[in-house]
Formats: sequence, structure tokens, C-alpha cells
Amino acid sequence: MFCWLFLFFCSFLFGKEQEEIFPLSSNEQVASYFLENCYIGDLISPLNGALSLAKTDLIVKGAQEIVLFRAYIAPYMPTFFDSDPNKNELFFCRYLMHNYRGWVFYPEIFAYRTKDNLIRLVDANGMVLEFTVQNGQSRLASSSFGMCNLKGEEPSGKNDPRNFRLNYAADGKSLLVFTPNGSVRHYRSTFHHLYWVLEKEILPSGKALKYYYDEKNRLCLIESRDPKERFVYASLKIEGDPKNGHVQFTADSGRKAFYEYELREKKVEIKSKHGKSQFFFYGPPLLTKVSSPFYRQEKMQYCGRFMLGNADSEQYLFSVYNTGFGKGKNAHLIKEIG
Repeated sequence: MFCWLFLFFCSFLFGKEQEEIFPLSSNEQVASYFLENCYIGDLISPLNGALSLAKTDLIVKGAQEIVLFRAYIAPYMPTFFDSDPNKNELFFCRYLMHNYRGWVFYPEIFAYRTKDNLIRLVDANGMVLEFTVQNGQSRLASSSFGMCNLKGEEPSGKNDPRNFRLNYAADGKSLLVFTPNGSVRHYRSTFHHLYWVLEKEILPSGKALKYYYDEKNRLCLIESRDPKERFVYASLKIEGDPKNGHVQFTADSGRKAFYEYELREKKVEIKSKHGKSQFFFYGPPLLTKVSSPFYRQEKMQYCGRFMLGNADSEQYLFSVYNTGFGKGKNAHLIKEIG
């Protein structure tokens, strides 16, 4: 019943806002990652009625292995944004810019400073958090509602996102992130000290993961190394870009994984007293096919609201549809098993 809507990049809506890099996860999404045994049918989180999925597609063996992991961050999707159909499309596109995530892999490689002078970063499972840093001390600025220290039924400080700690250099050139599980991530600035990319992660074992980027700051290579970084244990090469429709992952052993994306676009005409204006909408890339050593024929489809509707993999085969929940401005779509 909903029309196809698409994300577009134009001056009308795209003001190059920093928050467009990645949005905040809702508290319900944060909680869903730490209550792994509480899913309905192993698919639906009862906290928000959304799909909660995760998948390992490639393991690069070595003295320190490299794992290609992805997680599905289901969008919180209002049923409508405005009674005017044209405005509804525009507001929906703006909402996608600030909130849509979908399938993500290696989301922890970026961090940046917001307009409110907060530092926003992502954990490996896709959870987004914001921090204040004053006098060398960091403090969690995100609401802690929904956060806990549970993973399955095992409580541990290693699972508590409130145990993140940041060390921010006064010159803005570097950023250290101390994670709850004991890893230390080293970031370097890339754009006027407002953005950082992950250069190195020191694991609790002392071994290191090194991250390399191309001229467009796209991740292109990961290496695992010894504590003194003299020897390379394993490597993973990344080629392509979701925005171009495909990404290929190649281990040093020759094993590969492939991601294919659907790229949606649409032209929208807006009427005003000055005439008609045309806007071209470009949606966020939608992961539709995955080929990995674990399963070569994974397929996925999405509805007109960019929400995952069908999936066929070695772990699950399901079909879901959307239904409205709530009233007025709080009405949103939730999944029901088909």
C-alpha cells in the first residue's frame, strides 16, 4: 500500500550534515544485541518487533584469524511522514539519510565528531554510541536505557557498552577507543580532525589487526600481525563499493566472498506555485545476494520501504510482511512472519 520511496542526494535535502555518516541506533536495537536468546522464531526481537540477524561469511585462518562479519540493523520505520503525498516522499528520504543502515560489515572503522561536539562511534555489532570528552575523560552521552551486560544468559562487563572509554588527543589527530572486551582501537583523523578511520586494533592477546584504505578512504585491506607488527599472519582484501553494486572479499588463501547490492532510483516531481521541480532519488544500497564459503546462494528481497522482506540462506528461509503498530505520529511498521 506504500509507494516506492528513494533516498536522494541533492542540495534540497542533502546539506552535507555530519550525522549522515551513520545514525544512532535506537535503545531497543542496542538491547536486542545483548539478549541473544530472546528472539521470536530466532528472527524477531520482541523489544522492537524487528528482524535481528547476524552472519559470518568468511574466516581467514592464521595465528590471528580475520573474521568477515555482518549484522542487519533493522530501521525503525514510521508508517507515514505527512498527509501530502509529495511531502511524505521528501520527508521519508530525509529520514532514510539520517537513520537507514540495513546490513553492515566492519562498521567500527569510522568515528566522527557531531555538530554538538560529541564523538560518535560504532561497535563491531553495529551499535552506535556517542561520547563527551572533557579534560581527557570520556562519558557516555547516549541514553543507557535498554543497555545491559548480558550476552545470552552470561553477565559480564565485557558485554556492557557503558564500559567503553575514549582517549582523545588535544590536537584531534588521534583517537583511542578502549572497548569493554579489552581491545584498543587506534584511529587517525582524515578531514579537519572531524572524522577518524580505524588504523589498528590491539586485541586482548596483544596481536594486532591493521586496516588500510584507498584514496577515497574506503577499506581495502585488513592484516593480522604479531604484537610487534613484524609478521603478517593473515590478510583480507576488499574490492568494490556497495554504492557501485558489489563488494568482493579475498583471503590470502584464495577463499572469496561476494556481496551484490540492489541500487534503486526514482524521479519525483514536486508541484509549487513556481511550477514543477524534479528530484532524483538514490536509495541506500540493499544487499540482495551473498556468496561465501559457507553458502553460495544466499538471496534477499526488500519491500518498498527498504525493509528486509524475504531471505533464503543456509540458516533461515523466511518471508515477512509489514503491519502498522501504534497511532498518530508514533505509528510505525513492524514485521510479522509470513
